[in-house]
Parts: sequence; C-alpha cells; structure tokens
Amino acid sequence: MLNTVQAAGRSANQSTYLLDLPSELLLYILSFLSARDLLAFRHICKEGNAISRDHAIWLEILRWQRDTLPLPPIARDNTSLVSLDTSTLEDLVVSAAKSSENWLKPRKRTLHLGGTPDEHSDILYLDVLLDQFVLCVHSNGSILVWRADNTTRDEAPASSWQLWADEPFTSAYACADEASKSVYVAVTRTQNPTHNGSTTSVVKVPLLFTSHSTTDPEEVTFFGAEGQIVRAIDPRRHLVAYSRISFIDLVHWPSMTAMSINTHTDDLEELVSAWNGIIGLSFVNDRLLCIRARSLELYPITFPFPERARYFAPSSPEAVEPTLAATTTPLRPVAVHSFFRTNFRTLSLSSSYTTVLDGAVPTSETTLFLLGNDILRGVYQYRIDILDVVAQSEEPDPPPDLRVSLLSMYTRIDGFVVAVSLGPQGRRGAVIERTRSSTARRVLAFTCPQTMVSQSDALTTEDVIADRQPGESDEDKVEEEDEDPVTVSMRNMRPLDAIDVYNVHSLDLRQDILHIAFSEVTGRIALGTRSGDVRLI
Repeated sequence: MLNTVQAAGRSANQSTYLLDLPSELLLYILSFLSARDLLAFRHICKEGNAISRDHAIWLEILRWQRDTLPLPPIARDNTSLVSLDTSTLEDLVVSAAKSSENWLKPRKRTLHLGGTPDEHSDILYLDVLLDQFVLCVHSNGSILVWRADNTTRDEAPASSWQLWADEPFTSAYACADEASKSVYVAVTRTQNPTHNGSTTSVVKVPLLFTSHSTTDPEEVTFFGAEGQIVRAIDPRRHLVAYSRISFIDLVHWPSMTAMSINTHTDDLEELVSAWNGIIGLSFVNDRLLCIRARSLELYPITFPFPERARYFAPSSPEAVEPTLAATTTPLRPVAVHSFFRTNFRTLSLSSSYTTVLDGAVPTSETTLFLLGNDILRGVYQYRIDILDVVAQSEEPDPPPDLRVSLLSMYTRIDGFVVAVSLGPQGRRGAVIERTRSSTARRVLAFTCPQTMVSQSDALTTEDVIADRQPGESDEDKVEEEDEDPVTVSMRNMRPLDAIDVYNVHSLDLRQDILHIAFSEVTGRIALGTRSGDVRLI
C-alpha cells in the first residue's frame, strides 16, 4: 500500500486516491502502518504530512504496541496515555519500534563502565533498574550505579556507596521503588568466627542525581541466622526475604520485627529422591512465591506478622540463635506445583501484574513469568497464573488456583547456559552460553511468547499422567519410548528462537561473563565478568 502512495505522490498535480478517502477511513487505514511507514508517508505531500501528525493515529499504534512490545510505565497506564500529546506519543512509538528492530541484532560496540574495584572482587548482584540505571554490588561492599539510558562512552558511576566490614559480603539483592525514585539494596555477610549468624545491611540509594552523588544513602543493619541468602525485597511493605536450609526468613526492617517459616518436609521419599532446595523468592501481592529446584510453593504473608510467630530481629550477634530457636514455626503453602523432570539451579522472574476478571463472582488473576535454567536440559520459560476467587458473604476465601504453563524452551547439545535474565514485563530474555571444548562465551537474546499457541502446546504434568498406562511410572514410560524427555517436550511447544548478539573469545578466565541483566524497554544489556568488571552492550 505504501508503494502505491509513494508512486501517487511523485507529482504534485497527480490525484491520490488514498487522500481522497473520508478522513475517518483514512485514519483507520493509516493506523495499521508501522512507525517507519507512517513516517515515510509524511514526506509524500503536505496533506500526508498533516495527516501523519494526527493524535489518534499514534495513539492507536501505541495501543497495538502494548500488546506485543515492552513499553515504559507511562505508555502502559491508560490514565496517563490519553493525556499525552502527539509529539510524546510519536516519540514513544518510534523508540519502541527502534528497540524492537535492534534487540536481536549483533552488538558491535562494548562500553566498559568505570569505577569498579581495582582489586579482584566478585560481583554479587547486577541489574538494570527502571530501564535507566545499571546497579552492581561487589563482594567488597561497593554499590555502584551508572546511568544506562544515555551512556555513550566509558565513564565512572554516577553514584557509589561503600559498605565496610572485616568479612566479605556473600549475597545481595536490589529492588527499585518507582514512587520515591530510589532503590533498596540488601547485602549480607558472614559474621566473625567467634559468632554464628549473618549481618544484613539495607541501603536506600536515591536515583534522582544529575552528577556524582555526595548524599549518604540511608542504611539499616541487623543480624540474622547463619547461612542467610537474601532473595527478595518488597519496597511497599519494607520487607526483605531470605532463604537458608529448610527455612524462609522475613524481616520488616523499620520495626526490626521478623518471622521465620519452616519449610522442612517429613516425606522421606521426597528427601532422598532429589535435592529440592530454595533457589528464589518473590513477593506476589500479599503472598510469597518460593521457587525450588523442582517445585513452586505459594505462602500467605500476613503483616504485621502474627503474634505467635513474630520476633525482633537481633541487634547483636549474641542473640541470634536463642531468638530463632524459640520462634520458628511451620507454615503450610496454600498452593504447590511440581515441575516435570527438571532440576533448576538458576532462574529469573518477571514482575507480576493483576487483572480483575469479569463475572458473577469477583475474581482476580495475577500473572508473572519464570525463566529457569536446568544445566543439563536447557532453559525453560513458564507462565504462572494465580487465580483468586473472593468468597461470598462471610465464608472464608477458597485457596488460590496456581496454574503453571510451559510456553517454550531452549536447549543445545554442545553447550550449557551459565546465567539467565528475564525482563520485568516478561517479553524479552537473554542468556549467557558457554560452548564445550571452546573458549567462546555467547550472549543470546530472544523474544518471549506470552501465551500458548493452543491448549495442546504446553506439556504439563497432568498431560503426562493422563497419557500413562495404569500401573506405569514416569521411568517406565521413558524406558519404553527410549527418548529423552526434552525431545518429547520439543514436539509440543515452540522453541525459544535465541539469537547470538555478542561473542567473547579469550583464554583469560577473568574475562568469563558470569552475570547478565538488561533494559527490556531500551534493549541495552549489562554484563559482569569474573574479575568484577561491568560492560554495557
């Protein structure tokens, strides 16, 4: 259609049938054009230039992009969307289109972000927050923040903060608070050899800076059990979640109150069959999603914590063990899902969003996406839906319906995935892959499907059980077919179309890429090396 319009516009005196159409019909037709074609239509003639600047066209294109592309928050909010002027709408549409075109293209230029520790220091945490800021936490206690949205050259961090301790830091997690334009960073470390337990520092780092920040961030320090690994932060309720062997610890740092959940099972068969440790936690509304190597568990979280389970986070290391021993109580999950023939060791979660479903009974659905890495089998992408039905009158609410769908996967025979990253909106993902018998490290990028092509495209545990003959176990089924489960799975789902966008070939192990994060809106990718350096591609 565009070629016809261009041909018609070669002569100013030549009639263009398209421009003779009623304005409402013409605007409707133009709304199906891509941003590139609409901008080209603008240069045909004066009438085309005027029509291409119509507010309704760009608003319609942006609404279409919301269904397929990751967009900034202002473009996803209906209230803000209708109040945007035409110029802003056009900028949003063009920016999203360029990001989509460039996402799967090879990255030729590498920016080495400055300010990382001179001496070797492991990277504990790397993330891109609010699509603008690269945040990195090192084991020596340094917290570094760079501007990623307009970085075009190697430069020092715009903000930095140093935590001091005799012992190295062991884990870190960060979560942005969009309301206050700040980020909460929780960093743990082991205590000195004379005391058991760990120490946590929660730092609130402002992100509203224009130059090198000199304002000291807010810092809170408290003590906890030995072996705590920080997994999640809820900036709305000021909660931080940890995992340790068979336990989940929750701390509300403003009041220093805490609660511990005992997740230990007495099922001997489960204990000896396979390791099912906690590898991730996430706050989902008023619940806590616990991701294990082989299952998902959903725990209800009541805050303030129940009186029978609450205790005060110790202010000294000597009080840690007696306090925990007296307060830890079991708490059963309200929903459980077992993964089918997988053993995840690393993962990445998207943010969650909740929609209210129309119907006679008030129902809400919370959705998030999971990217799990099984070193032997590959990378699996799941969609997690939590369906809540509000009970009528004074009846208790029924338990939530936890639905987990396997959407796609990526697997290779000649390599293995080191790290995975999923965007907050769950629309884009990236992984670091190493090739066996080679020094090559590759960064692969891909676009994530949001739904199944059809109901038969997802291989669920229930499908496999239904297909099993009476008295036949999973192992018998595999032995009979003599096929790898991954091969069977690939027949029933779409593979992740991962594209090689960056390569590193080096014999120096310090150049190993171990960490990856990216801005889902802009497409900028941050990489962390074994030596502690940070790159932006």
